[in-house]
Amino acid sequence: MTSSKTNIERIPWWRHLGFPLLTKELTEQANRRRTYVVRFLYAAVLFALGVLAIASDASGQVQIGAGQEIFHNLVHLQFWLVLIFLPATASGALTVEKERDTLSLLLITTIPAWSIVVQKYLSRLLPMLSFLLLGFPLLAVAYSYGGVATSELLGAIGLLMLFAAQVAAVSICASAWFRTTGEAFIATYVILAIMAMFRLWPMSHVGRLAGISNLTPIAALQYAVVIGVVIASLLSMAWGCLERRAFLPPRNVLLQMFRRLDKFYEEINQVTGGIVLVNDGNELPDERPIAWRETSKKSLGTVRYLFRVLTVLEVPILFVAAATNMSMVHNTSSVSTLLFILWVISAAMLCVHASGVIASERSHQTLDPLLTTPLTGADILKQKMAGVRRLIFVLSVPFASIYGFQTWFRGFDIGYVLGSVASAFIFLWLTAWVALWIGLRLSSPMKAVLTSMIAVVLVCAVPLVLESLLGRSSTLIEFWVPQIVGSLSPVNIIQGIESRGRLLNDSHELAFFLQLGMLPLYGLSLILVRGTCLKNADTLLQRLAEDPEASINPRTDEEPANADDRIAAPEPLAAASV
Repeated sequence: MTSSKTNIERIPWWRHLGFPLLTKELTEQANRRRTYVVRFLYAAVLFALGVLAIASDASGQVQIGAGQEIFHNLVHLQFWLVLIFLPATASGALTVEKERDTLSLLLITTIPAWSIVVQKYLSRLLPMLSFLLLGFPLLAVAYSYGGVATSELLGAIGLLMLFAAQVAAVSICASAWFRTTGEAFIATYVILAIMAMFRLWPMSHVGRLAGISNLTPIAALQYAVVIGVVIASLLSMAWGCLERRAFLPPRNVLLQMFRRLDKFYEEINQVTGGIVLVNDGNELPDERPIAWRETSKKSLGTVRYLFRVLTVLEVPILFVAAATNMSMVHNTSSVSTLLFILWVISAAMLCVHASGVIASERSHQTLDPLLTTPLTGADILKQKMAGVRRLIFVLSVPFASIYGFQTWFRGFDIGYVLGSVASAFIFLWLTAWVALWIGLRLSSPMKAVLTSMIAVVLVCAVPLVLESLLGRSSTLIEFWVPQIVGSLSPVNIIQGIESRGRLLNDSHELAFFLQLGMLPLYGLSLILVRGTCLKNADTLLQRLAEDPEASINPRTDEEPANADDRIAAPEPLAAASV
């Protein structure tokens, strides 16, 4: 008893005040490769755009006193990067525990509920603050060019830290309330948008950063106290609803919304005598059971639900096309704007649906029963993509409407027709198969969705940034290096095809054919990604391949060569009579 008491007394007093959950979270993040990948992406985007903001020409020389504009651009960039990266990492702090059914284990430990919220909050905020440290050298470079007061520099750093703390608090509050990470992720941006309307966040002062230097210390302290009260209120709300919202049953918000619409339409349909145009709920699978499940039991695979999605996308296109035709003005910029909006919506829907095809099965623990079916891995993936295939067919209708109207309104152009059809087919399917490949590599549906969207953004944005950087050199412009690099971006390809009818000079025609020539490269990428997924399906699904020799000769020991050496099998024993 004395020795044990002595050991307890030897434990330092500050160890009793430690944060075990915070230590566990930070240790796990340090052991994950994803942490360093995200940090590298953040630093790469920050320094690439920072160099672009600092450099005024190929030599990178900036006039003395011009640091204020560079400083403002860098601070804006930091704010937007925090707004993009932090909700993606913090919105799943508590929802991941709910999805894994481990939050109940945390609640029965000696850690109080408020401490769980605070430790989860700090585990997401501290890595983001380390990310902000990466941008401080760039701010120092802008400060060295002059035009920036010391108080303005300190005020911008303080605003960045307050903004990161507030976004993390909003994400934790949403994560404590909602059941899934996707719902918490969307709710985070909705809450931030509401705060922006009432100017309850530091980003409202970014547009007038020059006014920070005129703030008195008392006014700055008052503003920090207001933001601190908002953060404390959000964390208190998360603490209050943590236990009450810890055992919510899983639900599909989109599917519930569609079912409510079904109930509403069924009540209205009684007036028409119960006419049903599409009845897709009474069929049973014949030879493709997985495909039947994807197209009959999923919200984005059923015909009647996809028809509603098609209606939402098609009605604005028809309305704008009719308005453009009635105005009799040969300016189809509004239709082109709808095309880019349609591309964003289509890419987001495909990333969400295709990346969750396998990742959702893993999170629901239904992938193992699926792998026991007598189907090859490639067949499983093909049937799982049946719902995605139907979604792409529905999305192709609005694209065909826009391209058909543009062809009719501007005049028939074989280059525009071939380029538009090829770009829609290649990019839609490439997005779907890349999202599927990412979903095969990740276990969480939310991580798969975010990774897919980040991959799409990087493929579109990186060539544009490189084109802008390389375009500062007149020597590279003479050899068309920036134009070739920029043509790798799908944004430039789609924009070049869409502006085909308005380009008349030879240089623009050459740029069009250069961009059009990049489509076979993406077509080859589509073939490679699809072939890789189907060829390595069993490995990506973590399925053990069957050994053909084991089924023929299941015995592992060597058979004796002579028949005399074999041990005769015992005769069946007769029933003993007593």
